[in-house]
Amino acid sequence: MATPNAPKVISMALATAVACVSLQAHATAIQTSLTFTDPGESIWGPGTNSSAIHYSDSAGFALPFDLGSENFGYSVDVGAGSVNGNIKGSVTTSYAPTLSAPCVTNIGMQFAGDPNGGNVTTVLGASASLTAFNQTFGPSFGMMVNSAFTPSLNSNGAPPGVGVYDIADPTLDLLAASADLDFGIIQNNYFTSSGIAGTLYYQLQGSNLVQSQSFNLADGISSLPVNLSQAGTYDFWFGHDWDLANQFKWSAVLGLNANASTSVGCGSDLLESCNWSTTLANPTIYDGDPFALDFQGFAQPTSFQITVRNVPLPRGLGLATLGGGLLLLGALDGWRRRRG
Repeated sequence: MATPNAPKVISMALATAVACVSLQAHATAIQTSLTFTDPGESIWGPGTNSSAIHYSDSAGFALPFDLGSENFGYSVDVGAGSVNGNIKGSVTTSYAPTLSAPCVTNIGMQFAGDPNGGNVTTVLGASASLTAFNQTFGPSFGMMVNSAFTPSLNSNGAPPGVGVYDIADPTLDLLAASADLDFGIIQNNYFTSSGIAGTLYYQLQGSNLVQSQSFNLADGISSLPVNLSQAGTYDFWFGHDWDLANQFKWSAVLGLNANASTSVGCGSDLLESCNWSTTLANPTIYDGDPFALDFQGFAQPTSFQITVRNVPLPRGLGLATLGGGLLLLGALDGWRRRRG
């Protein structure tokens, strides 16, 4: 008969733990300033000190308006690069400061990013060459993309950071006609932050026991249940293990466009100028796998207190407010009577 009695003991313990109400009409809220910083790491991913992009191709194309044909060749080399970032915001913690009896109370937590408090910056060294019109063009250049945004915790991510780099624009003049090429690279950075994890510690004054409850603010909000099993005043504080769940990736696309024009030859009277353009090449030269940036979390020291009293509740109370939740205690009481 020991087994049937076990649920009774558990349910009675739960009823004792949860049968309390807040003795104040409104919850108290405090804010904790929070900063995540990644001072810099390899843009190629964790554990990779260096990598590179080597891309080359060649082809020919026919110019319009009987301007002839041209051959072209190009190459792009990207070497070492780095990525760094900062995420700033605050966590609002709401709680009932005074409770009528020992219970499980819910502590609300919500993250809000500072306006333009997020930025992710990448820096790359690159070189490129373009051979066309019997000439070779191609300087070494730096690629830097700095994107600023208001941080949020969701799966949509921040607006992409975009960098456009014009490498060469050679032109061929043919008396009353001309042709030119536009050669460049477009880099896109993608960043998503989806959660903040950490630990809330609490201790009953006069006790040597420190308890803790881990949390994860997925999508920026969480309700954290904390079991305050004895009367007295509890001190609460956050640990130093703040962690930002995030994903970063980047890609690069090469663009080579041809344009041509004549001063006359179009229109009903053939006296209007003619213009023509086409894309000769548009390959994706890099599309990396996403990886988590190594952010370190720093929080403003924050503490608060909850006082638990032993105030008798009215007999037959069916619903009790617990830090924002409602528990149906009458159902537990009826279950105990049936099992007894």
